[in-house]
Amino acid sequence: MPSLSIIIPTYSNRYWIARCLNSLVAAKMPEIDAVHIVDNHGDFKFLDCWSSLPIKVTRPGKNTGWTGALALVWPKIKTEFVMFLNDDTEFEILPDRLSILLSHFSDPSVGMVGPATGIAMGVQALDGPAIEDVKLLIGFCQIVRRSALEKAGGIDSQFLNGGDDLDISIRLRDAGYRLVLDRRVFVYHHAFKTGNRLFGNSRIPGGWNSQEMATRVYDQVTAKHGRERLMELIAAPDYKPEEFKV
Repeated sequence: MPSLSIIIPTYSNRYWIARCLNSLVAAKMPEIDAVHIVDNHGDFKFLDCWSSLPIKVTRPGKNTGWTGALALVWPKIKTEFVMFLNDDTEFEILPDRLSILLSHFSDPSVGMVGPATGIAMGVQALDGPAIEDVKLLIGFCQIVRRSALEKAGGIDSQFLNGGDDLDISIRLRDAGYRLVLDRRVFVYHHAFKTGNRLFGNSRIPGGWNSQEMATRVYDQVTAKHGRERLMELIAAPDYKPEEFKV
C-alpha cells in the first residue's frame, strides 16, 4: 500500500483546521504517513496534542504564505506521494478515499491527482467524466508524485498566495506527466477562509479573489510561462452532455 505525507499550511484558522483534521480521522486513512502542519501564526498549541493523527507541527515564527510553507516542509518529506491540502477542506467520511486517488499513480506517467469539489477554478467543480486527464488541478487538494515535481523544478515560492497550482500544473505537463481528476472522490472546499481574513474579501480592492489579485496572479503566470499557456488553463471547458460518464 503506498503511503503519503500531507502538508497543511494554516494561519489562525482554528475552527476550520479542526474540522479538516477530524475528517481525516473519521475517514480512517491508513495511507497517511505524516500530517505536516505549518502553523504560520504560531498560536495553535492544541495541534501538538492531536494524538489520533501522526501530526508534525512546524512554526516558522512568521507568516510564510502558502508556497513558503510548502517549501519549508518539502525537504522533510520522505514519502513519494505528497498532498497539498487547504485547512478549510473536509474529506467525505467514506472508506478508501485516499486509495482511490493514489491508485492512479500505478501509471508512472501520472504526476498529480485531484478530487472533485464544490468551489474551485477549472473543471473540478463541474460535472464531467468520472475520471479524466485535465490541464489544471487546483491547490485546495493536490496529490503530487514527489519525484515528478522535483523533475519539474520543485516548489516555486514566488507564488506566495495564489497561482502556484497553475504553475505546478503547467510544469508537470511540460515535464511529460499527466494530471488526473477523479470525480469519484469529493472534498468539501469551504474556500477563502484564510484569504478573506488576511486580505479582505473580493469586494475590497486588493482583497482575496478580487480583480486586483487575479491580475497579479495572471501577470506572474504570464511572466513565467507566457499568455498562451495561461489562457489554456483559464478558458471555460466545453463539455457536451452526451460525453458525461458516471
